[in-house]
Amino acid sequence: MASTNYPGSLDAYPVPNNGDTISVADHWLGPAVIGIETELGTDPAGSFTDVKSRLDDTDGKVITEIDQFKLTSTYSLSTINTFLDLTANLSRDITQKGTGMQEGAGGDPAGVFSFPETGYYFIDYRISFVSPAAASNYTGGAIVLTNDNFSTVFGPASYTSIFTTSTYAVMSLQVFFKVDDTSTHKCKFQVYSQQTVTVESDRTSMRFIRLGDV
Repeated sequence: MASTNYPGSLDAYPVPNNGDTISVADHWLGPAVIGIETELGTDPAGSFTDVKSRLDDTDGKVITEIDQFKLTSTYSLSTINTFLDLTANLSRDITQKGTGMQEGAGGDPAGVFSFPETGYYFIDYRISFVSPAAASNYTGGAIVLTNDNFSTVFGPASYTSIFTTSTYAVMSLQVFFKVDDTSTHKCKFQVYSQQTVTVESDRTSMRFIRLGDV
């Protein structure tokens, strides 16, 4: 059975059933242990605490940011054939991991999201539509990204179709976004329809996951 008493150092440890201490350098497995330490990013004097902290390190090796917002009140999209920003009734839906996204902060307009730190982000946008006034061939949205405070924009857009009234449609968009500068790299979310339509609250959401360092 494995011992539950992990040695305080990876380089010197007690001999089982003996009070003596043996060093890695004196053991025939020493080169293997030192190789493992090197792979983990510790030097040959690394302790268990050092190794654990290395594995727990946030330097691009684990997800440090998870956040989700949702639309908290229905939105009547009555201006048709135009991409419109979602600017109101956006609220954090879950307790996030990390610092979290900021919406409409630091002088930004409502609906503009800024990132807590640089890195590669996965963004997921889900929209739920209901009850168009008439059949709509094009009902959808867009994730609008910028790396220069919206002097220029880019990002995915997509559509779905609602062919009958009093029905539902759901669509989603995903994108990876490299955030090099949190003061200039931001995003916002839009909706679009060929006919008057209602965007459902609670079922319309924006998810953000930081995947790693730039």
